Amino acid sequence: MQVIEAYMWLLQAQNPDVFCATTTMPVIALLPNRSTRLLWSGEDVSEVTKLFIPMNTSGTHWTLLVRPCTHITFKLISL
Repeated sequence: MQVIEAYMWLLQAQNPDVFCATTTMPVIALLPNRSTRLLWSGEDVSEVTKLFIPMNTSGTHWTLLVRPCTHITFKLISL
C-alpha cells in the first residue's frame, strides 16, 4: 500500500490538474455510517481535470479508477 500511496503522491505532484485520493478513501466509503468528507477537507480542487482513486476490492489486485471532470461536486447522502 505504501508503494501505491507514494505513486499517487508523485503523480499528483507532477500533474497539478490531477487529484489523487488516498488508498483509504474507497475502504472508508464502503463502510456503513462512515464519511469520506474529512479526506477531502482542505484540498483545492478548483483546477482539477482528473480524479484518480486507487481501489483494492479483492485484497490482491489494485485498480485505478479515473474520472475525468471539468468540475467536482461532492454530495453527502445520509441514510
